[in-house]
Amino acid sequence: MVKNPIRNREIHIGDYIETIRQKYKVKRSEYLPNGTIPVVDQGQDFIAGYIY
Repeated sequence: MVKNPIRNREIHIGDYIETIRQKYKVKRSEYLPNGTIPVVDQGQDFIAGYIY
């Protein structure tokens, strides 16, 4: 949980984001330079690319 700086109360991050689980791993060759869903991986950049 993190403190909400506006209301100074605890919030659950899951109330504000949605986890999308794929049945397969997205291949790096399928990453797009722009899109609606960021791909977060353990590489040098936090957002490695996008899908959709």
